Parts: sequence; C-alpha cells; structure tokens
Amino acid sequence: MLWNCVPCPWRQSSLTTLFSRRLFRLGLAVMVLGSLIMAGPTGWISFAASWQAYSLMLSAPVVQGNSPVATVSAASYAKDAAVAPESIVAGFGTGLATRLEVATTQPLPTTLAGTTVRVNGEAAPLFFVSPLQINYLIPAGTPAGAASVTVTASDGKVSTGTVQIAQAAPALFAANSTGSGPLAAQLLRVKANNQQIYEPLAQYDGTKFITKPFDLGAESDQLFLVLYLTGVRQAATSSVRVSIGGVEYAPLFVGPVGSLVGLDQINVALPRSFGGRGRIQLLVKAAGAAGSNSGEFEIGLSAAASAAPVQITSLSGSPVLVGEGLEISGSGFAANPRENTVQVVADDGVTTKADLLSVSSDRLRIRVPFGAGTGQIKVSRGQSEASLAIAVRTSVSGFIEESKAQPDGSQKPVPIPGARVRLYNQPATEQAVNADGSFVIPDPPVGLAFVEVVLPAGGGLPFPNPIYKQEVKAGRDNQLPRSAELARIGGAASPGSDGAEAAERSSVLTEGFTLTYFPAGR
Repeated sequence: MLWNCVPCPWRQSSLTTLFSRRLFRLGLAVMVLGSLIMAGPTGWISFAASWQAYSLMLSAPVVQGNSPVATVSAASYAKDAAVAPESIVAGFGTGLATRLEVATTQPLPTTLAGTTVRVNGEAAPLFFVSPLQINYLIPAGTPAGAASVTVTASDGKVSTGTVQIAQAAPALFAANSTGSGPLAAQLLRVKANNQQIYEPLAQYDGTKFITKPFDLGAESDQLFLVLYLTGVRQAATSSVRVSIGGVEYAPLFVGPVGSLVGLDQINVALPRSFGGRGRIQLLVKAAGAAGSNSGEFEIGLSAAASAAPVQITSLSGSPVLVGEGLEISGSGFAANPRENTVQVVADDGVTTKADLLSVSSDRLRIRVPFGAGTGQIKVSRGQSEASLAIAVRTSVSGFIEESKAQPDGSQKPVPIPGARVRLYNQPATEQAVNADGSFVIPDPPVGLAFVEVVLPAGGGLPFPNPIYKQEVKAGRDNQLPRSAELARIGGAASPGSDGAEAAERSSVLTEGFTLTYFPAGR
C-alpha cells in the first residue's frame, strides 16, 4: 500500500533521475555529476540570496589578521542557525577564491581553483568556489558544538569563522534560492490505476518563481508532497514531523537522495482535508533540533467550485460568546483566506468584522468579534455573499491596561499581568484578563453594571481597584472603550460605603466611562 510506503518505488531511487531532470528544467538547481550547485534561473549563483547572506559576515567571528567568513545553510540562509554534518552550506566573505570554479567530479574535490575549506581542521568537499561565495559540504562526523571554519585561497589569503553544528538541522530548499516563499518541491499524484504523476509546486513568471496552484483531483487520487532539503538525514525518521498549515504529520520517508551529495528528501502524505485552502505554510521539525525555515505551496479550487455562490448551511453553536471560536459550514468559500470576509451585522445596525482562523472549501473558522450583537452573520467572497441568523450572548468586554512611559518619552498602554475583572461585589463573576489585556464577562444582568478591576496583590500599582460604569444591553457584547486604561493618577480616594452607589463618590470622567477609585482593600 502506498500509504504505508510498502513498496514505494518512488520513495528514493526513481526520484534521483527525476530530480536532476525536472529541477534543471525549472532552473532551481544545476546538477553536475550528481552534485548539487545552487543557482538562480539566470546564473550559477542567486545573487539575491548571496548578498542577503553576505551581510552576515559583518558579525562573523574572526581571527586577528584574517578576513571573516560566515557559514549558513545553502537552503535556508538562516543567520546563526546550526547546520548538520553532511549538509550543504554556503560560506560568504571576500577574496575566498581567485576565480569561479565548479566541481565536475565525484567524490567532490577538496580543492577548487586552489581554494580549500577546513572545518575543525578537516578538509570539506567543495561544490563550487568564487571570490564572494563558496558552497561546500560539512564533513561527515563533525561533532556537535561550535566548529572552526578556515578558507584558504590560492593567493594565500585566509578567511576564518565559526559555525554551530547539530546532529540534525533541517533546512528546506526554496524555489527562488532565498530560504522562503515557494518550495523547491513536487506533488506526487497516484491515480486509482496506480499511475504516478509528478507536478511542480512552483512556476517561473519571468522574474521569479511563484506558487503553482493544484487541485486535489478525484476522490480516489492519493497525494504526496516530495520535499527537498538538507541537514535531516542524521535524524531518526520517527522523530521527524512535517508541519502543514500548523498541523504536524509523520513522513513516510526521510533520507538522502541517491548519489546527490548532501541532498535529503522527505515524502509526506497530503490529507484531502486541505482542499481549497489556498497558500499553505510548511516546515520540518526534528527532535532535538530547531524547526526548519518555512516555505509555501498552494492548493486551488476547481473551476466549478470557484464559480459556485457562497452558501451558509449551519453554525457550530448559537448563541455565541464574543472572543470564542465559531465554525461556519457551507460552500463556495474562497481558497485564499484573504478573499473571504465575515461580518456580524447586529439588529441594532452595528457591524463588526471577524478574524478568520482557518478556511477550507466548505468550512470557515472565525473568532466571534468583540462588540458583536444578535442579528445576521454574513460571509462575502467578491460579489457573492450569504447570511444566516446568529444569536449573541449578553456580555461585557474590554481591555484593562495601564499607561507606561517608553524610552522615547511617549506613553503606551500595556496589559497588567495578573489582573482580574468582575461585577462589583459579585466574586462568582470574576474572570482572568487575557495576555493581551482583554476580558469578557458573560451573561451580566441587563441595565447599569459596575465592572471592578481586581489588581494583582503586591503589584505596586499606585491606585486601588477601579470601577467602570457600563450600560448593558441584552443580546450583544457591551464594550468598554479601548481608551479605558488605568492612568497613574495621584491623590487619595474618598471613603465610601458598600454598594454600587459608591461609584458616585470619587470619579474621573474619561471618554464616555467613569473610572472611580475605591479605598484600598475593597
């Protein structure tokens, strides 16, 4: 069974020839006797990536009297990231070689154009050398930890630096050789009759590579992503995970690509639940290693689906509470999340826009927006839109913040760690303030309410618990103004008695709400 990868004729050997043939045609890489030389579509070196990484050498450690050389993964170009033994790396500096020369033999040479690279004193195999960039292989067996890198050019110039070594350090190749954007990868489609079709995930638009959308095809099609990377072959397959759209999946295969030096491959099944999701971010994780750089691919809608009108069939819950997640079922939703707009249009005319958390062709997941009221939930895609009745629970919400001076002299509202809120004298209604300073008190009584902010004990804030006055309307979220920050206002509070009437004792009127100071300990 292909799902279990037993047997998997496409697992490795058949991809060796395929990789050199297909990616050469795409302009993603140049194969020289099985060696991988990274290049852009117009030359041996992707100068956008080279100059981006070249700036790293400015902070590279250097031995007195020598020039610096900065080493990064030739796939991710990530600054200060570890690289693995037998992974492909790029060194950047000046005067690294007296001319450009490319390896034409295998095993790879350790001298090109008279230039050598030594890692912890061991000669490194070289893909190519040039005055500003060298691509080489971290020698097998290089121990974990900081490793010294010494580049000696034919004219005697020495460049030195260090690079951090880890047993596994996955780094994905990107189509534009920049370490991000469209993946240098393929989709393998296995038809019901076992026919295997390879489809590129990137296409060249004349100036750069962009994602090439694909659809899931027939329900009987099995889909696999074939990823190309470096630095993962030393990791145990069981410890590797591929994160697709934030969900982790176990790969079917992890390992070297035949005789292609330093190049690794991962095969992972693509669940059909991703249909119509648009652009999806992907990265690779391995136990004990930092996650790889992220790349993207794109799943489009079929022509029939993209032309279908938006429809809403059901909601996952009703009534809903603001700030919580809600799933909208239906059809005709756009694959690209940015092309969907979700609004709650309350019966009183107030319209609020929802944050979109995830999308598929038949489901949208949103966060119910603060300030929403009972009415209609509306989903729009271009000129097509649909609505469905929605009930919103009565609530009071807002942000509890204090104003803090910034280094530039300005004031900035910031959340108060450990703060809690409740209806005055009603401990059962107490709610923790979220990390962003927001809060929601569900199901308060309709009418005039007093919201008490319970300040953290020993927090050192120069005021007692403040009270906000808010008119509560049924069937909607009643928001305190965002400007309701706890300003550092001096002066003693007036003594008061129990009850909400104390809210009238000592107050400061600020933009539509009353901030009242009660005696400490109340």
